[in-house]
Amino acid sequence: EKKKKKKEKQEQTQEIPNQSAITKDNVVVNIDGILFMKIDNAERASYNVENPIHSLLNVAQTTMRSEIGKLTLDRLFAERAELNVNIRAAIAIDAESWGIQCKRYEIRDIQVSDTVRKSMDLQAEADRKRRKNVLESEGDRDAMTNRAAGEQKAKELLAEAERVVTVKQAEGEASKMKLISEAQADAIRIVATTIKNNANSEEAMKLEVAKKYIESFGNIAKETNTVVLPSNLQDPSAMITSAMSVYAAVNKGTPISPSPLPFTADAGEKEPEAPGAATQAWTPEMPFPPPPLQ
Repeated sequence: EKKKKKKEKQEQTQEIPNQSAITKDNVVVNIDGILFMKIDNAERASYNVENPIHSLLNVAQTTMRSEIGKLTLDRLFAERAELNVNIRAAIAIDAESWGIQCKRYEIRDIQVSDTVRKSMDLQAEADRKRRKNVLESEGDRDAMTNRAAGEQKAKELLAEAERVVTVKQAEGEASKMKLISEAQADAIRIVATTIKNNANSEEAMKLEVAKKYIESFGNIAKETNTVVLPSNLQDPSAMITSAMSVYAAVNKGTPISPSPLPFTADAGEKEPEAPGAATQAWTPEMPFPPPPLQ
């Protein structure tokens, strides 16, 4: 008798028979479980209920069906641990009054019909395909975004490089023009100083003007077929005399009026004059500056 009482106070394992239950989405499932329990008050277990173990198993079965009806099939598989806790908490209230302590409750197996299993397999397959398509589309989107960002960055770098090249070229041209203008200014100052300090500078100037005159007319009509010709084209000495007269007038501070061109030549033909226009060419024999046009 003592051994029997001692054994009854040890923790016991009671199997919950397989039973059918209906989920919240009207799917029939077969489910069984295991209840871990211990009789901690023999007096209550003897006098408060006729068969405490059988009564507790019935309460566990009805509670399990009730809790399964609150969940959909998908949640039933996903929230098995929470379901175990809820069932144990529900049957522990009645078990305490019967002198029984519920340690824990575990769902052992959940079975569905073949039709439901096939539907679940198809649903799982469709879900896997959907996730695959989503991942592929996200990958394509990220790839296109990265390519667009790369192309934009490349264009920005190319534009920046072109801007730097343009700025450098402009700075180089500016430096070049500055150096050329400074060199020309230095050359003009040297020439002016030489002319001022040399008594024979006028002859040298005549020689240089004649040289430039011949070189310039040697390049006539090389770049364009429209050129401007003076009236005394065949008389270089007159041209030199005219240039020296201009130089002398500049040195004296006399204002110089521009002389009208006698004609322009286009492929050797004379340009027609406008009606009523007066044309007068200035020559070295005429007084300087030339008289105004009438």
